[in-house]
Amino acid sequence: MLGVESVFANGTLYAPAGTSDVAAAASALALPVVALCESINVDRDRVAVEPLTYNEVDPDRCSDTNFRLLFDTTREKHVSVLVTEYETETGNAPIASVLAILKKQEDPN
Repeated sequence: MLGVESVFANGTLYAPAGTSDVAAAASALALPVVALCESINVDRDRVAVEPLTYNEVDPDRCSDTNFRLLFDTTREKHVSVLVTEYETETGNAPIASVLAILKKQEDPN
């Protein structure tokens, strides 16, 4: 079970550094990976294609001795299910369907 900061439109998770390693290891062992994220933190517009895209790195401290990654990205393929405060018929949703669920909640017609 992983707590994440945000979910990008393409299903990539934005979470504290190390989350990607944990999810990849669990996925490799065929263990379920459950991500928890509030729907307000689902970014409907941006996609992440590589881990350094949205890292909060201070450019002045970006040297070999001071380089610190605060967040990483976890690819959708390593996540079994995403849990938000919205309930679906099955109680959980594959991460690929999150945008559709949120759109339905916002406009039920």
